[in-house]
Amino acid sequence: MEKSCEIIPNYTERNLEVLNLFIRKLKLDDKGELTIKKYKACLGRFLSDLSVPLEKLRPEHVRIWLSINYDDKKAATFHSVFWILSSFFKFCLAKGFVDRRLIKKRWLPPTEDRIIKYLTRSELAAINYHAEKLPLRERVIVEFLLSSGCRQFEAQNLNRKDIDIKNTSAIIEGKGDKTRTVFFSTKCALLLQEYLNSRTDDEEALFINIYGKRASKYIYFKVVRNLGKSASLDKSISPHTLRHTYATHMLAKGKSINFISKQLGHEDLNTTRVYAKILTDDVIDEYNRAMGW
Repeated sequence: MEKSCEIIPNYTERNLEVLNLFIRKLKLDDKGELTIKKYKACLGRFLSDLSVPLEKLRPEHVRIWLSINYDDKKAATFHSVFWILSSFFKFCLAKGFVDRRLIKKRWLPPTEDRIIKYLTRSELAAINYHAEKLPLRERVIVEFLLSSGCRQFEAQNLNRKDIDIKNTSAIIEGKGDKTRTVFFSTKCALLLQEYLNSRTDDEEALFINIYGKRASKYIYFKVVRNLGKSASLDKSISPHTLRHTYATHMLAKGKSINFISKQLGHEDLNTTRVYAKILTDDVIDEYNRAMGW
């Protein structure tokens, strides 16, 4: 249960002060509201459970707390909590609130192999066919996600000024507020130009809703989900399915892991290499023939 910092009874006054300083830093760093809420709840529980002043905190306190609460949880959940704590402790160390490193990477459990959901050749053909029947904005959204590999929130945060139609590129602000340049298809560029020419508003957002404001996360998921239903796919799809499809097809085309990693905004090449595991030589040859790449 998420609790406000102000009502958790077991904080020391100093711990509360430091936590609020950290939350303030997250806000200054323009972290999302949901991200801040998640950090606040996790750190609130941690500090409340231990009731140990930060200056007296030791690595064994942290390890025991993680073990009690998360050893029986999925590795992904453990990792999520671990990195929240790590971020907080890094802040505390930099500010002098603690005098040592309190968390160690060797505690991290191995992650499970993820099941990558992507569109097969026939599924992609069905998606492209039915996408042609969509309203212009929806067509642009689908083509942009498919041809750029962007995350949903990255597309949502795009502004008109971030798009370079002539060079088929966009400046993306990704995870950790890191910017990168991504490229999209010529088809996407043509659709974007048509879409922008049809706009009469002065809203800076690239994709807008019927009220002329920035399109919400819900719109992206609704567009992709409904398109999958229209195409009679036997699985549900999301914007992230299109991202996985992009990565898989780029590998099939023979693009390098480095190129794909940069497009996707991955800091670790191993994160990108997971896509290579699902492509055998036969599948790659089939994709190249079928896609004309």
